[in-house]
Amino acid sequence: MTIHKNLFSPKWVAARIRVERFRKRYEFCPGLATPCVQFIESWLRRTDSVLEYGSGGSTPWFVSRVREVVSVENDRGWYERVKNWTSSATNLSLHLFDGAAEPKKTGGLVSSEYVDFAQSLPVEHFDLVLDDGWARIAVARKCLPLLKSGGCLVFDDHSVEQIEALTDEAARKFLNEITGYRRVTWDDGTHKTAGFFKP
Repeated sequence: MTIHKNLFSPKWVAARIRVERFRKRYEFCPGLATPCVQFIESWLRRTDSVLEYGSGGSTPWFVSRVREVVSVENDRGWYERVKNWTSSATNLSLHLFDGAAEPKKTGGLVSSEYVDFAQSLPVEHFDLVLDDGWARIAVARKCLPLLKSGGCLVFDDHSVEQIEALTDEAARKFLNEITGYRRVTWDDGTHKTAGFFKP
């Protein structure tokens, strides 16, 4: 998670109170920066499809708002919790890859069933991809082809500037692959979330 410099300052505490008040408006709420949640809520349409890596409060929130949600999780506890929350959902495909805890690195990329699951999904199918789980750069790279033109990759816990500052090989390749994407950072004073819009 992005930690703000002035953690527990009066300004940060006031921002945290605003975030908690906002989240209490919902039974379930994505743990993204508040302006990002507000944007997604106004931007998504009932006919849209969402892919999320890392399930949680976002999963039932998306299920109630779009036509299709595909959710990929590597933690059995979160998987069971989300499965319970969404037991009556007919528009959710929830996948568990709990053997994904030990990454294998090959050529700068993390390789696992969890990451590679994206390759089994249809190309240019999703309006929004939420990257809020494990192996985020590797997942983001696999998910770029799955986004429709105009679709948004939401990368949690980082600002655009923080991602652009990464220097490892996989991150540099990711940044090259998103040349031409519009970029935005949402910041609520306690948390940052980056968005990348596919041309």
